[in-house]
Amino acid sequence: MNKTVRMFLLTLTVATLVLLPACSANATPAAPTLDPNAIYTQAVETVQAGLTQTAAAMPTNTATPEPTATQQPTATQAPPTPTLAV
Repeated sequence: MNKTVRMFLLTLTVATLVLLPACSANATPAAPTLDPNAIYTQAVETVQAGLTQTAAAMPTNTATPEPTATQQPTATQAPPTPTLAV
């Protein structure tokens, strides 16, 4: 090969190596880094919302219950004491 062809191939190779990475720079955007505390906070908020919906769906009893009748103690007689016959 002559010197001109070698120089052309070398220039073409260098140009290809320089321009090739520029083509793939926007191919895949970098994924954002997730904060574990933000994930935990979202999970707690989800659970809290579920509990709030459950509490709101429960029936409420606003009426005061009637007092129950209690029996009064009755007086009892002591059993008679046995007497001994002498």
